[in-house]
Formats: sequence, C-alpha cells, structure tokens
Amino acid sequence: MREIANAIQNFFGESQDLGAYLGAMAAIGVAAMALIQAAKDVFPLRRWYQRARLRKWMEEGAREAEARFGAAIADSNGTTVNVERAWKDLVALSVDGDENALLDLSVEQLCGQMSAAFQMVLDYPQQYRDLLLIAGSFASPADMSEIRNADRSVVARGDGPATPAQIRWADSRNRMTHQLQRAVDGFQIATGYRWTYLMKLASFAVSAVLAMLAVQTKGGGIASHIGVILFTAVLAGFLAPIARDLAATIQKLRA
Repeated sequence: MREIANAIQNFFGESQDLGAYLGAMAAIGVAAMALIQAAKDVFPLRRWYQRARLRKWMEEGAREAEARFGAAIADSNGTTVNVERAWKDLVALSVDGDENALLDLSVEQLCGQMSAAFQMVLDYPQQYRDLLLIAGSFASPADMSEIRNADRSVVARGDGPATPAQIRWADSRNRMTHQLQRAVDGFQIATGYRWTYLMKLASFAVSAVLAMLAVQTKGGGIASHIGVILFTAVLAGFLAPIARDLAATIQKLRA
C-alpha cells in the first residue's frame, strides 16, 4: 500500500512518474477485480440479481398482458394472470423445479433454459396459460386467442391438404414462437447489460476504497487528497476489466 501511495502522490507531485503511477493503477485494478470475484464466489450475488430481474420481468409481463388482452384472459375465478403460478411453471419446465440451479446459470444459459421451457408452453397453452400470457404479452390478441383456444384435435395434421383452421393456427403459432423468442432476447440483453454495468460500478467503488487506504498510509488525511483518489479510482476502474480479461486469457493458455 505504501508503494502505491508513493506512486500516486509522486505522480501528482514534482516527479510525475507516469510509469509508477500506471503500475499503481494496475495494481489497484487487479486487487479490485480479485475482491469482486471473491465476493461473487462466496456470496450468490448472481442468483440474487437474476431472481430480482426475472421476477420484475414476469411482473411487468403480467401487467402488460392484462392491459393488452383485458377481460378475455380472466379464468373461472376472475384472475387474469397469476405470477406465482407462472414462476413455478417456469422453474419446473426449465430445471425440474430446482430454482437455485436455474438462477445460478449465466444469463445466456438461463435464457436458453427459458426458451426450451416456452416450447412446452406453446404445446400446452391451457396448462401453462399464465406463463404464456406473461411471455407473450406483446403478441397480437388474435394470435393469443388462437393459440389459447385451439383444440388439438382440430389442429392435428392428418391426411390431405391442411384445412383453413390448421393454416390459421400454424400461422399464429409461428408468430407466437417468434414473439416468445424475442421476449427472451430482450430479457437477456437488458439483464446482461445491467449486470455488466453494476460490476463496473463495483470496480470503481472498490478501487476508490483501495486508493483511499493507500493514501491513508502516508498520513495527511483523505479529504485533502479526494480529487487524486477519485481520479485514480476512475482510471483503475477502467483498467480492472482489462486486467480480468488478461488473467482469464492467461489461465486459458495454461490449461
């Protein structure tokens, strides 16, 4: 810490040793990423984050479905969309009911499991009505009605040319399949972006704490060096992901 403090203060002092300052920033960045990675390994941060994001996505989808489809989607009890039931169905169809196993996956794998589950939802729309309504909240009302109310004996293909009802159902299913896939893509993009953004904020915060600790070892208080600390934290925060990627590349080369 004292060497890092010397490098920081010397750069902003008379010597202005850029090489030593860059080395100090790199050290702070590597230490920040190591601490963040340790926190991710010890605590289920990804699980907590993805549970909150997925619950929010489903709750928003339920509200959108209720606004878009209205009273046409009410069940026998007058309930429009049951988020809890949809959550249980999604977990059951994705990972056989193991919620933690689903939420501990990377966002790409999580969305892959969701896409697989939605194929079953399309095959049995009555059984998984709530999950279908949430995931297909932006589908056209006509397509949603066609999929939800179709009789399997009518849409089953037999000998001879397809009937108008079968063609209408197949068209609606194709559009619904596309809509569900785009819904999953939207969730993946937004969730992945916010996770990366939060990790960047965490790297800036941890870098600032490390810079403060380093400066504190030299005495003189933190308030008088707050500008130096913030500047160093920002630069170290940008270097932290680079240091992480370099470390990951080196590990792959050694493997």
